[in-house]
Amino acid sequence: MRRRKVKFNWESAKKYLQEELNESAFNAWFANLDIEDIVDENVYFTVPNTFTENWISEHFMENLRSAIKKETGKNYTIHFLVKEKSGREKLEPMKHTVRIQDKRKTYLHDRYTFDNFVLGDNNKFAFAAATAVSNAPGREYNPLFIYGGVGLGKTHLLQATGNKVFVLYPNLCILYTQTEEFLNEMIKSIQEHTTVEFKKRYREIDLLLMDDIHFLARKERLQEEFFHTFNSLFEAKKQIVITSDRPPKDIPDLEERLISRFHWGLMVDLQPPDFETRLAILRAKTQEDDIHIDDGILKFIASNIESNIRELEGCLIKLLAHSSIYKTDIDINTAKKVLSDIIIKKDQRPTLESILKEVSEFYRISVDSIKGSGRSKSLANARQILIYLARELTDLSLKEIGDKLGGRDHSTVLYSHNKISQLIKKNVRLKEDIQRIKGGIRGVK
Repeated sequence: MRRRKVKFNWESAKKYLQEELNESAFNAWFANLDIEDIVDENVYFTVPNTFTENWISEHFMENLRSAIKKETGKNYTIHFLVKEKSGREKLEPMKHTVRIQDKRKTYLHDRYTFDNFVLGDNNKFAFAAATAVSNAPGREYNPLFIYGGVGLGKTHLLQATGNKVFVLYPNLCILYTQTEEFLNEMIKSIQEHTTVEFKKRYREIDLLLMDDIHFLARKERLQEEFFHTFNSLFEAKKQIVITSDRPPKDIPDLEERLISRFHWGLMVDLQPPDFETRLAILRAKTQEDDIHIDDGILKFIASNIESNIRELEGCLIKLLAHSSIYKTDIDINTAKKVLSDIIIKKDQRPTLESILKEVSEFYRISVDSIKGSGRSKSLANARQILIYLARELTDLSLKEIGDKLGGRDHSTVLYSHNKISQLIKKNVRLKEDIQRIKGGIRGVK
């Protein structure tokens, strides 16, 4: 029987995926996904490697099937053709340098490894991407851009990537640095007339691990220098891994050409850990340091500290310090007393002012503007999210919220709350933004 070739509008089908997925997930897996062939009820997609094939199959297959069905009205069988298997596109291996590097010159810390990174739903995507990069630097995802709030494990993943590459590829030159240190070195090189040496230091390495790239904000000369460093490494097929506390488009006054380059590779985000992951982190920490703390106390900490990993570890350190200084055992009552200044009681609710401050900082819109009468799309969005959070996190009535926001009518407040409530059910990115805002509001449980 002769095979019947058909076609459908894949670009149109992609729009359904954009509606269902957050921006980073769509850009990472579907923005550049191409159809190789469509035969009868079978659609064949070309993917660059088995990692991409496996990740889409395990995490997004239903989304992909649904998008195609919405576009065509048919249930297609999906297949993946891997370029590296088929030989259609041979990936060039990284050009290794011949010198062997002293570990101290990498500025990597041995304590950061993939083995002691606690996995959860909040970080498994970033973990998988970092692992893939470390197995084949310069070939998988370049650059790899990891972003998320404070204390969520960005530096751990960055350093773990470097440590694994150091073991697997002993002849590669690796450098971990912070963006602020990059700035300090650049200024020093200008003052001492050693700019040639400075450029050489950063442009003749095989793996650049750059922490806190958001420090580029509003620094034109620094952005210019990093732009050329990035280009030099990328064109030489050297691997670049970057961390930031926010996605590129949210870094103030970041040049468009840098934003564009950061999107060339893979962008992944880290979310605050859920209860199970927080508890696993605490258990892992106590095992790693060979200390014993009752599991009930660990659960108490995990249920009350939701924002980041550093605060979790800070609680353990404080308890251990108290036990050591006062020569006492740690029980649940002692833990509650010692950690009372860190852990906020559940009946302590955030104020509208604290929510307003966090929304203002997140969207980089002044408090006065949010409370004012402006009607731009960005202002309206921030204001509606503020109202939604105020209703969800405080005991204020509709009228009280309206009064505190410039005398708005209670029906306007209700409309805003209902609108955001509906949007977060289908807009993953909005839901994630709200979670990040909540993570920064003191008193949120």
